[in-house]
Amino acid sequence: TMACQKEEYLKGIDQATLFAPPTAAELAAVRADWQARTLPPTAYQEEQRITLPQGAVLHFVSYRVGLHKAYGAVLLPSAASGLPVHVLINGFDLNNQVNTVNLVQSPPGNGGPEPPVLVIPALPGQSLAITANGQTYTSAVSEASFNSAFDGAADDALALLNCVLTNFPQTDASRIGVRGGSRGGTVALLMAERDRRIKRVVSVVGPTNLLQLTQSHQQDPTYQFQFLQALKSGQETIAQARQRLLASSPVYFCETLPLTQTHFGAEDKIVPPQQGEQLQARLQAMGLAGQLEYYVYAGRTHTTVASNNPSFTSRIDAFLQAL
Repeated sequence: TMACQKEEYLKGIDQATLFAPPTAAELAAVRADWQARTLPPTAYQEEQRITLPQGAVLHFVSYRVGLHKAYGAVLLPSAASGLPVHVLINGFDLNNQVNTVNLVQSPPGNGGPEPPVLVIPALPGQSLAITANGQTYTSAVSEASFNSAFDGAADDALALLNCVLTNFPQTDASRIGVRGGSRGGTVALLMAERDRRIKRVVSVVGPTNLLQLTQSHQQDPTYQFQFLQALKSGQETIAQARQRLLASSPVYFCETLPLTQTHFGAEDKIVPPQQGEQLQARLQAMGLAGQLEYYVYAGRTHTTVASNNPSFTSRIDAFLQAL
């Protein structure tokens, strides 16, 4: 077949070792590494402030995560205090380093729930392009490496959350939710596993086990870029590559998840629903099945799961509004 003629990307690398199930010691090492990472709200600066109609203010901010400068945006809906905080985490596209977000503001006084403070990190190697009221506003590019897409992205997002809670007194730190799609769904889960202040997490078509997905997608340029090229070029050992794969796989650390909602498309070939089943099975085995709402949508793919899908939208809205 054609597939066999394609040069094996990992030729000469011991795949049995690379993709072996994790040991307890390896998982403990990831947890210890996470705990050692302090993400203080360092070098926080407001870069740009845009006042939108109806009194909302869009803030573009910069901050430091370790040695690199990162960027994000904060939409403060009003001057009210005690507001819930929603962090929005975007997906990953190898050919696009701009995180585009379209903000739709609901009219004031419609009797609905209070709008949350929206927190949108640019994530490593990415910039923001946020459209509000037909106008697009942009940020600079976050300095960390673009392929630091999961574990490193969680660092950036958690550090931004710390900046927002420190610098925006209108926020209520007891009402934090995180939502993400695709790569963002994974990062949302990882953030919630690491930070107990996050009370609800929504993951839409998010991988839960990147050790397994990378093994099955090792000829895919995105997985190669994110997890395999440093190993292939000899810059990284198998143990180092494994640590990054495990630290990017929330299924192995789900005992600390808060209330969680996951959404998958039954026809998704990129992140099959089996990724959600694994998370569900692991939580059930630990007696934590009640933490998870797991939904699969018939006929939906990775890219169509959310389009014209009222039950999907209402489930997420109700879940986050309960914060």
